[in-house]
Amino acid sequence: MNKREIYSMVFRHEISAEEALKLLENSGNEEECVNFPLSSIQKPLWLSNIMYPDNSAYNLSVPIIINEEVNEEILLKTCSYIVSLHGNLRTVFSNCTEVENGEPHQSVRDENNFSYEYLDITNETFDKQKKTVLSVYKRPFDLAKDYSLRVCNFKIEKEKHLVLLVIHHILADGPSLTILASHFVEAYCTCKIGEKIRIQKPKASYKEFVEWQENMLLSAFGKEAEEFWIKKLNNDFNGIDLPKEPLKNRGITFEGETILKGVDYLTLKKLRETADEFGVSLYVLTLAAFFVLLNRYSGQDKLQVGTPMYGRPSSKFSDCIGFFSNTVPVFTEIPLEEKFRVFVSNLKKEIMDIMRYSTYPFLNVAGKLGKTTDNMYTIVFAVQSFLKELGRHQLDNFGSKSEQDTKLVNSIQQEGVFDIFLELQEQQDNAILAIKYKRDSFSKDFIEQFGENYIYLLNDICSNQEKLIYELDCVCEEEKNYLLNVINNTDKNFEQLCVHEIIDRYGDTLPHKTAVVFKGTMLTYAQLRDESNYLAHLLVERGVHKGDIVGVYMDRSAEVIISMLALFKIGAVYLPYDTKLPLDRFSYIIGETAMKMVLTNDNRLQFINDDITKLSVESELRNKKSSLSGTVYKSETNLEDLAYMIYTSGSTGNPKGVQVWQNSLTNIIQSMLIEPGVSGSDYTITIASISFDMSLLEILPILCAGGTIEMLSSDIIDDQIALTKKLHDIPVTYFCATPSLYEILFVTGFNSKTMTRAWVAGDALNNNLAQKMMDLYGVVWNMCGPTEAAIITSIQKITDARKVGIGKPIHNYQIYILDSYHQLLPKGAKGELYIGGAGTNQPCYYKQDELNGKKFIQNPFLKDSYLHCSGDLVSFMDDDNLKYYCRIDGMVKFRGLRIELEEIDNQILKLDYIRNSASVIRKDSSNHSEIVTFVILKSIKSDIDASAISANIGKWLPVYMLPSYYIVLEEMPLNVNTKINRKYLSTEKIEDILLNYKGYVLEGTKEEKVENKEVRDDIIKEETSICTTVSPEAICIDVECNPDELLAFVNDELKRSVIEIVDLSEKDIGEYTPFSNMEFDSLRFVKLAVSIKDKFSIEISPVIFNNLKIYPH
Repeated sequence: MNKREIYSMVFRHEISAEEALKLLENSGNEEECVNFPLSSIQKPLWLSNIMYPDNSAYNLSVPIIINEEVNEEILLKTCSYIVSLHGNLRTVFSNCTEVENGEPHQSVRDENNFSYEYLDITNETFDKQKKTVLSVYKRPFDLAKDYSLRVCNFKIEKEKHLVLLVIHHILADGPSLTILASHFVEAYCTCKIGEKIRIQKPKASYKEFVEWQENMLLSAFGKEAEEFWIKKLNNDFNGIDLPKEPLKNRGITFEGETILKGVDYLTLKKLRETADEFGVSLYVLTLAAFFVLLNRYSGQDKLQVGTPMYGRPSSKFSDCIGFFSNTVPVFTEIPLEEKFRVFVSNLKKEIMDIMRYSTYPFLNVAGKLGKTTDNMYTIVFAVQSFLKELGRHQLDNFGSKSEQDTKLVNSIQQEGVFDIFLELQEQQDNAILAIKYKRDSFSKDFIEQFGENYIYLLNDICSNQEKLIYELDCVCEEEKNYLLNVINNTDKNFEQLCVHEIIDRYGDTLPHKTAVVFKGTMLTYAQLRDESNYLAHLLVERGVHKGDIVGVYMDRSAEVIISMLALFKIGAVYLPYDTKLPLDRFSYIIGETAMKMVLTNDNRLQFINDDITKLSVESELRNKKSSLSGTVYKSETNLEDLAYMIYTSGSTGNPKGVQVWQNSLTNIIQSMLIEPGVSGSDYTITIASISFDMSLLEILPILCAGGTIEMLSSDIIDDQIALTKKLHDIPVTYFCATPSLYEILFVTGFNSKTMTRAWVAGDALNNNLAQKMMDLYGVVWNMCGPTEAAIITSIQKITDARKVGIGKPIHNYQIYILDSYHQLLPKGAKGELYIGGAGTNQPCYYKQDELNGKKFIQNPFLKDSYLHCSGDLVSFMDDDNLKYYCRIDGMVKFRGLRIELEEIDNQILKLDYIRNSASVIRKDSSNHSEIVTFVILKSIKSDIDASAISANIGKWLPVYMLPSYYIVLEEMPLNVNTKINRKYLSTEKIEDILLNYKGYVLEGTKEEKVENKEVRDDIIKEETSICTTVSPEAICIDVECNPDELLAFVNDELKRSVIEIVDLSEKDIGEYTPFSNMEFDSLRFVKLAVSIKDKFSIEISPVIFNNLKIYPH
């Protein structure tokens, strides 16, 4: 007879009230022996158990130390009594085949049964005991079959036992464990002295809570609560970005671990006093501190963490064991320039609002909005923080009596549910900070330091209650020392010589050793010394003096290196400019620098204006003056002199000059000789444009080591198939290139037999390419550094392709990761990279005082020195190597080059028919980067096309800065600050942008057609002539077939190759669709050339695709 029937009999006057009370007392478990639904907060755990039956992450435990021999009969009687009291300790659930009407159900067994086992582990070591206990605790539950309560009696010492009570989280929460522990101790002690157990039955059952919840969801309050949580979830929060471990491709796992940190009495006392001073609870204070810590690690101002709420709607459920606790998200925005105490006060108000609706099952709303994860928890639960106040039983024979007991009990934790679960367990005289984390998400070292920094931050808050939030210190002293002094322990004494002095010594010690090779012509070290000496004499005679800026505008040749060394010897400033770049741009540089002279080749003299002195080095070295030939040039250059100037992209629309001094240059070069290491037996190449400082990285280390460098000509560099052949023909031991070039070379079959290592610089190295390079060469060095800090600032020897970074600081450099307020960030946190040391002795921008003030700050950690603000977003990995994420300013990395997109826009805005312009980097269908420019026209002009825009801006911008295509919009998308939303333009699907902002792709970039019949016929004629040279044996068709059949066959094969390379369907390729409209780039052109060779035995240079308008039909 259940309660409902008894109540009905009373209402019908069939029994008296006294009789009803007796029936209710004797009804025992009978009233609960029916099926009833799961609560909303139980359902995700039930589903998780179905999907991951081997998962034990939701096991909860009550570990109790008993400091005497345990009477097993009393123990069993105690547990049986407790099971009889609480229906949830006898509950089973439907399995996936027993679901009724799409809903699972639960029912309460009649029997007061539980699982019991006894294990004597007295002879085991402590570590083995711990392992045994954990193995029992972590046995998964089959919720449809297993007993709800497991009891294991471990004998751990003579007269000492650990009684472990284990229950699944679907049946209990934190307060339930307190009830279970309290009832166990009371019942055991009562039985032990032979008295009757008088623990009262719970005032209400969990079934009643399920009924209450169902009614609440349908009530007016339920609707109000739902609207509250919908409003809270309608934000742009996408999770907290903490430094996670590289994925191990193991799918969803629940492997967790717990780090415990002690919080001493003094700290706890200060926290309580500070909370009182702020007028908040200790919970609100510590949660606010946790938000600040997460802000420092993630760099995010908008944050949310999960926090468990009590969840019991009334006092009648206070003594009931069940899953009531409702984990809800707390949303906040960190006001960094506001006092922490104000933030705490506002957070208190937020918590009060949340508590009002805390009994509403938040997951209901999250599920409706689609904000769920694979393990059935919403994204807001990635991080948790709450203060747990669990009563401690002060009974003589119960509780931990030793440090080992404490360690054993504390090791039994629920783990692996959340990425991070921070739990501050407040006790009377101290507290324990338990940080539970997923091992597949974070390293143990990171979590250890995370906990130390949290406690350090709490102390700083207590000691400095009036601080602004950004002023709070969350880097503990030990870590601060590590970041400032250990990682930056890079001091190295180098020879106080300029690079030209180091190189000149080989003219005496290795006079006949080949130094430079170009197109088969060799220069020995003696010749290199003498030629540069002669040119230095000549330039001084022509009026060049120390400190003068001299341009080097030359085609690739040995004279480039000779000119550089001659200028270094004079103390003049070497300013290289590639002959492939626009002359208008060079003219601007000549004017801004008041250039003294331009050094060039014979065939380039005509391109230099007559209003500046120009000299053909090629001609002068051919026709030497006898009076200067063979004489030594006594250099007066010192390490404080300016060495060179490189012009880079500038946001104002004009390029900006970056100056580098001799002491910076010699430091980087001598450092490179040590790591990655260069020797006299090495043979390398230079392929970088002379306009970029990577060319100095190629040229100077090898010459300072006494090795040999071959300068490759432009025709070989531009044809990657020819480059591969060249590399196979020479004894190259290493060379430096961008990741994209290595990818292209691998497509062409590059596999040098003489290479011993590979240098990578200029752009991000991905994990797959790193692994391939490691497999081929064994040793891969990844290097990084801005032009402003003298070429290279950090370097990493790749040993694990999953952990590719940009290295540690090179000799005599320091690196720091700071926030926007120049505060030191903890290890693992994302922030801007600041560079100090030998390469940043002084601000370097030429005639750019405002930019110098912005990009160079006084080093707050070392007196009388500067830090360069790199604009790179980075963090430290576990191995102290830097990890690069992206740029945080207007500059971007594009195909190994740093460019300012604003420079493109500024040039486009000079066109009288353009009203607005926004250039972005987008990824194409094959994840290759390309520049796309969105424009707004001043008026509708049908005669504007992409080629006209490119032709105009191409007079100033280098080819690599020209957009792949242009898109016209009626208006630009704006962000909340009413600025152009470049993130939207760079990530949203093009078709959606066109639809939402009434746009179209400018003619000349998409669906371009050849309408001129003569041009079309010429193309067909040209293709026919090419195709008819194919050997019949290579393409396996009858030699007697007519040309039309042969042409059709070749066209089909060519189209098939294109489809494979660019991942298009046949309908996407029209008869006259040019390659430029199909997202072809250098890598794809190389792939196409290789495909043509494989199919037709024809070797075609990929360069032809860049120079001609060719159609793949």
